[in-house]
Amino acid sequence: MKRTLKWAWLAVVLSAIPARANTFKFEDAKLELEEPDGWKAEVDQEHHILHMTQPDQHVTIAAFSVDAADLDTALHDLGKELDRVMQDAAVVGEPTHTDIHDLHCAEVGGTGKVDDKEVDWWVCVVSGAEHPVVFVGFGIPEAFTAQHDEINQIFESIEVEK
Repeated sequence: MKRTLKWAWLAVVLSAIPARANTFKFEDAKLELEEPDGWKAEVDQEHHILHMTQPDQHVTIAAFSVDAADLDTALHDLGKELDRVMQDAAVVGEPTHTDIHDLHCAEVGGTGKVDDKEVDWWVCVVSGAEHPVVFVGFGIPEAFTAQHDEINQIFESIEVEK
């Protein structure tokens, strides 16, 4: 009887351990992160950009690493691209700063329109690794709120490669 209980307990414990999600590495930055369960992730090999989309495609996140010396230029170019894609773009609130493990995240967000539909957007620059990694997110306003836990999961999974 004790042996059966022991195996039953082990089965319960093992079933509670989440399956390991796909891990993505930014080789230049020496940084890795995991995609949330159910999200679709693709890597644009030509441009070295990770694209992640949540299941109903209402939130999309792109991430790429950049040399620290080129960060200002990359952010300027990103701003021009956001202006091209979005109309009536506006920053909402003040930039925020958060620490993630031993890394730092500087974040700014706002609102705009894509094809006359309201969207929320944010940009987060994660520094403290070999190279900064820039994250850009778009989504319908309610989707960011609904996907809060999954988006946090992405950032909580960020680690410097060992």
